[in-house]
Formats: sequence, C-alpha cells, structure tokens
Amino acid sequence: MKNFKYLFLASAFTFVVSCSTEDVNETSFESENIEVISTTIDNGSIDNQASINTLRVGDITFQTSDDGTVTRKQPGQKTYTIINESSKTSSLEIRRERGSNMIQEYVITNPITREFVKLINIKEHKGYYTFDMVNDLGLSIENVTFEGDLSQLEQRCPPCVVVIVGVLVDAAVELLSDSPLEECTAAMNLLTCSSPYMEYEEGGWFSGPSCSVGCN
Repeated sequence: MKNFKYLFLASAFTFVVSCSTEDVNETSFESENIEVISTTIDNGSIDNQASINTLRVGDITFQTSDDGTVTRKQPGQKTYTIINESSKTSSLEIRRERGSNMIQEYVITNPITREFVKLINIKEHKGYYTFDMVNDLGLSIENVTFEGDLSQLEQRCPPCVVVIVGVLVDAAVELLSDSPLEECTAAMNLLTCSSPYMEYEEGGWFSGPSCSVGCN
C-alpha cells in the first residue's frame, strides 16, 4: 500500500467506536427538565451486518460501509475513504425530556480534548432525519440529512452505534473545522489510484489535525 505523508492542517476524523456502558445522570439543566443518558464508547469490533447510513449536506455525501469506514463523495472532487485510528474512545450523551422519549439533542465528546459536536433541532421524517450540527467553537451547519435510524443510538451497545457515531463525527469535523482542508485535498488530487484514502493523525477534532493520503 502506497502511502504519502502530508502534515497539513485538515478537518476530518473517522470515529470507530463501540459502546460499553450506559448510565443515567440525574443532574438536570437549569430551567430545563432534561434527563441525560451518558454512554461510554470504547474500542471494539464492528459487526459486518450493521446497516449502511448516509449523511448529506448539500452535494457532499458521507456514506458508511459495513466495516465501519466512511466514504466521502462530492461532484467534481475525488472520492476517498476517511480513516482515523486515534479517536477510538469518546462519550455519547442522549439528552431528552424527563419522563418522555422526546430527544432534545445528542452530544458526542472527545475525552482528551473535550471538544464536542452536538446534534440539535432533530426531526424524524419517513425514512430519514434532519438536524443541525454545532461544535464547541460555535460553528454550525443546518439542514443535515441522515438516511438511517438515529434511534439505534439509544440502544445498549448495538454494533450500529459504531457506524452511526463514526459518520456523524467524520462529517462534523470536516464541515465544522476552523482549519482549511485545501492542502490535504490538493495532495489527494495528485494521487492516480482508484481507491485513495485520507488518514487523520493524532490531534484535535477541530483544531488543526494533520493528515496522510495514500492508495489502498
């Protein structure tokens, strides 16, 4: 496998995780009657029967595969696989109205940097969801479409949690980073192989991680 290193500022991470424990935090937010379900997400195997999920923002598509990887597609741009081996632990909070199943938001947090991405204004439609995404820097993107079953995040340790959290974080980091992706994209466009990948190395989700590009 050819591998070409480019230590440039970039903005995408693959989040390959599986859940391990689920606890209810009884602390409610001020002026809000909110219950917080906290799930610790640890490194683990991925079930190859997990369903395929697609996240769309404008003409950009992030699609999962059954091995947990995420493929980014955009008209006029090279299609590539996103890889990250450094972000294998995180935490997921499900915030809902106390005493009901009404989900207010999902919050995914990097336990090392404490960076987070939050899903808000969640609406369920027939066969898909729409929501907005915001990160700890206050950067946001609206009208995200998710073709899949977000409610699977509320189950205890299903293999699909690995895949769903992965595509949510990958998309958020690429779209909400304060660091430009141009350098890594330029490096990617120099490759002539049919199956390129972009791998993100140790670093923060939204604060200038470095990347490598190569050919599978």
